[in-house]
Amino acid sequence: MAMGISLKAFLFQSDRKTRASRPVEIRFCGGLSRDASLLIALPIDAGEAVLSLRAMDSLTRYFRGEKAVVGDSSLGELFSYTRLDIEFCPLQDLPSFLKERKFDLFWDLNRPPSPIWKYITGSEFKIRIGSDPDRYPDYNVITEVDPGRPGGEYQEEALRMLLIPINPFVLRVSEDLRRKTWDKLLYKGHDSDRVLVFLDVADPRNYSLVKHYLLGFFKGSVTFLVMRVSRRTSEEIDIGGFEFGERLAALSLSDLYVGEGGFYSGLAAQLKIPQMYIPGSKLSLPAGTHFVYFEPDEEGFSRDFKELLSS
Repeated sequence: MAMGISLKAFLFQSDRKTRASRPVEIRFCGGLSRDASLLIALPIDAGEAVLSLRAMDSLTRYFRGEKAVVGDSSLGELFSYTRLDIEFCPLQDLPSFLKERKFDLFWDLNRPPSPIWKYITGSEFKIRIGSDPDRYPDYNVITEVDPGRPGGEYQEEALRMLLIPINPFVLRVSEDLRRKTWDKLLYKGHDSDRVLVFLDVADPRNYSLVKHYLLGFFKGSVTFLVMRVSRRTSEEIDIGGFEFGERLAALSLSDLYVGEGGFYSGLAAQLKIPQMYIPGSKLSLPAGTHFVYFEPDEEGFSRDFKELLSS
């Protein structure tokens, strides 16, 4: 058991004199039983949830009891693909899930204010860990993490405060799957001489603008991988019907990811793909991520884009 480590963790206790609840700073000495059963709540933001996979994997390796994870339903395919040794529960199913299952410990990996607390009110968790001091008594152990930390690092710092070791976790795509997906893209119309762009933009105006500027910059020699297409053009390949592993492999093969934040943004960051974002996108990217914002003017676009490609 580790001793003498001063941590910025707070245990909320009852003041016997005033009967009021007050935060008490404690020196945490590794008091979480490794045999405890555990329910983990991933960040609601799907992009940040992807970046939290290493923290989640570290928790599942540390605790030996029964484990499950709850998150946005869009993450279900990712969990099936990675074959992580943990049960996945879509967030919308959590109320019924908790009626049937009991866990000793609940760990919320969301930044404050977390919307998850309302789901655990009245649940019989012995320990409820979160980062929002305003949510006592829903959480009875609070970790105070620097809100400026990027996605993934924020969650991992909370684990370190409570002496949970961080295990290496790398999102991998097999070379065999990449080769098969590449052949499929060639069959669908891609040419190996073209730049491959994963275009994850929902807004129709931004979608058209990004295409216009990239087609001009690459003089038409570009293929766009898209998932929301109403009228496909010759330079687009619709991968919406691909299996999840194939979409992930297509992203790993891409020269550029363009998006607005979200699920595939997190995957692109994990795979270290150069990224361009629409201004105003909600981002929580790891430190050192290479990205620029889309600037809809010829001079600014060319300058920023050349900088991205050379980084």
